[in-house]
Amino acid sequence: MNLVAEAMATGAVASPQVIRHSKRMVARDFSGASFTSALRYKDAVYAVKLAESLLANAPLVGHAAVEAYARAKAEMADDDEGRMIEIVSRPK
Repeated sequence: MNLVAEAMATGAVASPQVIRHSKRMVARDFSGASFTSALRYKDAVYAVKLAESLLANAPLVGHAAVEAYARAKAEMADDDEGRMIEIVSRPK
């Protein structure tokens, strides 16, 4: 995971937000999260629609993300984002 965080922090997606949070993500420190599950869901839906328009095969992981964020949005209020992230990221 450290390699992933380093790649994210130094690659094309290296926004100040990504750089700021990548180390916390690797450490699985979800306290103080501020991006709501509704916003995550919205962005995942946009990403899946874009992928579907560009790819020959369905983006299965993208669909799984949309489903996970839909469940999180339904189960957890937006004021407890850290808890929501824990629920979504639990191993199956």
